Amino acid sequence: ALEQDKKFSYTEYNFQMLADVCVKLAGDIVVQAGGRIEKNEEGEDVFVIPVQDPKPSKLEKSWEAGPIAGSMFTSEEFPHLRWLWIAASLVWLLLVLAFVLFKENRNLNALWIVAPIISVYLIWELITLLFAGQLFSVEKSIVINQIIGLSIVFLLGDRLAKLKWPVLFGSSLLIIIAIGFIGMLSNNNIYFEGLDTSTVTTVCGGAVVILLALILTSRQCHQKFSKTRFLLYMLLWIFIVQIVFSLLGAMIGYGIDTLIQYFIWFLMAILIQSIVNYLITLPFLILALMNDFYNQRLKSCLNLRA
Repeated sequence: ALEQDKKFSYTEYNFQMLADVCVKLAGDIVVQAGGRIEKNEEGEDVFVIPVQDPKPSKLEKSWEAGPIAGSMFTSEEFPHLRWLWIAASLVWLLLVLAFVLFKENRNLNALWIVAPIISVYLIWELITLLFAGQLFSVEKSIVINQIIGLSIVFLLGDRLAKLKWPVLFGSSLLIIIAIGFIGMLSNNNIYFEGLDTSTVTTVCGGAVVILLALILTSRQCHQKFSKTRFLLYMLLWIFIVQIVFSLLGAMIGYGIDTLIQYFIWFLMAILIQSIVNYLITLPFLILALMNDFYNQRLKSCLNLRA
């Protein structure tokens, strides 16, 4: 049976709320068309619909759509729209400040951090081109914000390395999540629909999975370190941490029965999320393993031996 009190995914509506909205919109259309809404003897609303001669509209074929209507919100209707670009620019400004404000980053070696940013952007473009709308749906802005957050963490590596690992983990997590939420302020949907659980989970969960996987990988590679060993353990731990967090989230959000019923589909989604998180992280890891400037920071933060 339909669970009428349960909200539909990615919305704030349950069945009854959605039905109420539909009735309200129908009433608005009736009034707009010249009709009215009256009360019957039982006090219920009755739509009085004006008689009109039917006028068939032009046939619109979905595969031969006409030109874009060009309907847009004006600055008067939504004044905040004129300021959205500031939030998108702010994350890039914070990245630039990481170069300017910290003496250790005022050299050409630090600029290598641009390479993984460009690499992840191109990788994401390829992924969305190949699988758009089929396997997953993640806002490009979320990915961009996450890689900028990772970049700032790498740029602050020397300073973070001086902290004890719980504080290091918390500080790094806070940076990535903060950059993620600052960047999301440039997204129109946030203003019109608010933050949904899926977006918050994607931003926070992705950061937690990547950072926890880094810490666990460092434990495996502390005594015996090699580049190949590090990359393979990172892939393994991203998958394991993603499984744990995703299954716990699914049990809390959907219930154990639903999880068991659709376990294979959950597992496929986890695998895809793990691969995406690894691909986002991989260019940064390659930079840290191949470039002496960032290699020293990685090993200092993770307490790895040469």
